[in-house]
Parts: sequence; structure tokens; C-alpha cells
Amino acid sequence: LVQSYIESNDMKYETDVVASRLKVMKFIMWAVVITATIPYKHIPWASYVVSAIYSLYAATTMYCLLTWLVARIVKADKIAVSIGFSPHLLLYNFKSINILWGTFPVPDVAMPESVVKKHYKSWSISSFPPILIILIGYAFVCYRNYLFETNPQVLMALIKFPAYSSAAVWAISCFIIAYYAIMNYLEKWKQIYPQLAFINVFFQSTLTVALFIGVYNNYEDILKFIGL
Repeated sequence: LVQSYIESNDMKYETDVVASRLKVMKFIMWAVVITATIPYKHIPWASYVVSAIYSLYAATTMYCLLTWLVARIVKADKIAVSIGFSPHLLLYNFKSINILWGTFPVPDVAMPESVVKKHYKSWSISSFPPILIILIGYAFVCYRNYLFETNPQVLMALIKFPAYSSAAVWAISCFIIAYYAIMNYLEKWKQIYPQLAFINVFFQSTLTVALFIGVYNNYEDILKFIGL
């Protein structure tokens, strides 16, 4: 009876995972078909929008991998990461991590109570990945500047969508993902530690205001940086 129960559970898991993977493949195929039919010649900014969406997914995937790596280094219990938000479709169920997939390209991380109670583990998992993704974004900034300073006229003549602009989009995507991850963690800490809610709200407000002021004051420089 026990063996039959285990086999039925295994079969249910395999069915659910396979079904989720097929759904993800359908979403991806639709995305490929739709983006392939966009008339880029008639809509110049379309290539920036499409590349921004894909780069956000890439940055999200990179962030989730970094989160898993940090979790392994601090020997945390099994965590769950989501490459995209709403709905969550289970892709893989490993011993140390559950990998889910969602529609909107932002990351999400779930830690069990045993990890949250061990502060050094939970703070490591929530602090180091944003820092690492910011450093990666800065590396893309340096790479973009290197390409642009080499010979921008030649690049623009040879490549329809300049390589330095693509690097800029990747850099900004990394910064966006890092910002979202920090805000998401602060929101979770506010729920887990209600006695520290004021501090978390203060940090959220400070980061939001600083981001708004930074974008407002450097709007033209940001567009120039991307290549628009």
C-alpha cells in the first residue's frame, strides 16, 4: 500500500512537472512568434522594447542562479526561486532548489522558516545576490563604454542594433532586477518582523525617492546611454 502511494505521488509529480514545462514552452513559442512578426524597420523602438524584455528575463535568471549559489555556500535548506512572477509554473524540483517560471520578468525567492530563523543565512541569501547583480550591471556599463569609445560610427554602420546599446540595455536590466529584489525582500522582512516595519518602510521609501530623483535628473543621459 505504501509503495503504491509513493508510486502514485511520483507519477503525479512527473505529470505536474511535465505539464508545467509544456505550458512554459507554449509561452516561449508564442513570444518567439510574436516578436518575429514585429516590423522593426517601421517601428525603430520595437527592437529596444523586445531586447529589454528578453534582457530582463536573462537578468532574472542570472539573479536566481546567484541566489541558489549563495544558498549552497551558506548551506541553507531547500529554497524556491521563480524566474518570473505570476503565474508560477514548476519547471524543476531538485534536492536543494525548486525552480519556477512566471509571466512577468522579475525574480522571486522563497525560503523555509528554518532558513529565516538562521539570520546569517537569510541575510546572506537576500543581500549578496543584489550586490552581485549590480556589479554585473556595472561590468556591462564598462563594456558599453569601451565599445562606444572604440569607434561608434563603425558600430552603427555595421550593426542595425548597436552592440553598445544592447550592452546598455543589459546593464539597466541588471539594475532594475537588483532594485526589485531589494524592495521585494524589504516587503517580506516587514511581514516576518513586524517590529521592524518602520525601518523597512524607511528604506523602501528612501530607495524609491532616490531612484526617482536619479532618473529625473539624468533622464537625457540615460536615453543617450542606451542609444535612443
